Amino acid sequence: MGDGTNDGTNDGIDDGTPARHRAPRGGPHGRFSHLRKLADLVEAAVLAFLALLVPVWCPGCGRIDVPLCRGCAARLRRATDRPFAAEDGALGLPVDPVLPVTAAGNYRRGGTDAVLLALKDHGRTDLTGPAAAALARAVTVAAARARTGGPGAAPRDGPLLLVPVPSSRRARWRRGYHPVGLLLRSALRRGLLPPGTVLAPWLSVRWWPAPGRASPDLPGPPSPGALLARWRPRVSGGGAHRGAGRRARARRLTGSMRMRSGPRPGTRLPPGGVVLLVDDVLTTGATLAEARRALDAGGIAVHGAAVVAAVPSPQTRRERGPDQDPGRPGGRAATGRGRALPADRQMAGG
Repeated sequence: MGDGTNDGTNDGIDDGTPARHRAPRGGPHGRFSHLRKLADLVEAAVLAFLALLVPVWCPGCGRIDVPLCRGCAARLRRATDRPFAAEDGALGLPVDPVLPVTAAGNYRRGGTDAVLLALKDHGRTDLTGPAAAALARAVTVAAARARTGGPGAAPRDGPLLLVPVPSSRRARWRRGYHPVGLLLRSALRRGLLPPGTVLAPWLSVRWWPAPGRASPDLPGPPSPGALLARWRPRVSGGGAHRGAGRRARARRLTGSMRMRSGPRPGTRLPPGGVVLLVDDVLTTGATLAEARRALDAGGIAVHGAAVVAAVPSPQTRRERGPDQDPGRPGGRAATGRGRALPADRQMAGG
């Protein structure tokens, strides 16, 4: 398309994208790409209608009848305007090899936590726009990091494949939508992602961990009692792993994901292609570690990950002290949010 908008499907229209950045015809969905585009448009229309029925308030300051007031929107933009390397603060990430993770901002700064919680747990799909813009900035920087590679590595200049981390079936049924997928589709429709970007929803969550890959606590298919416990109603806002420590999260997630679709075994990705995992929040890194394990099992190499926000590790909060914790009332904004990236890998505002 002449306006540079990229819908991730490459339907044969010459959009000016260089051939080396152009995804395979039809994207990862082949002949069903047009049906998926239609489904995305229907989903956006339904969510927009439902947003009219939900009481609207600014999640940052509580102002009524305003989705996100101008002041809170500016705070969110400033807090997520300079993506940074966040892998050092996530102790649950794999280290051999290291998985580079780029976060748009600190979860506890600029009202980022309030916006994401409202989007995920209160049906506030009207906040998709600013959250998708923040995620797009993280994806752009993560792609630049992955394309340069390490010392002596050949640069990767192929298509960018984004693999969203899946939600559990219960979470998706409770919400009615997948937040990460919603953000990525919005960013793609608005042309916020790099040229040649393709959405690759290859992962899904198992009903129970696969035998031989599960943790010792979950060695195989659960008992009927465990299945009933899995369907026990929860209080809204109680995530499956919220409040769990690093080891507990890792035990619960081990073997929980699988590839539901993607390249057939033995087929190769486009030369120079970059595969990035995408999630909303980085806490311990256990979720991204399990997603990479599932893709590795399917023969897909992962080159990095991007998230909207990263939760500061307890060690980082102790080093800053309570008066520097931006999550506390009256706390000063921290001067460091993670490992700084070189200037040429940071996005300029705009």
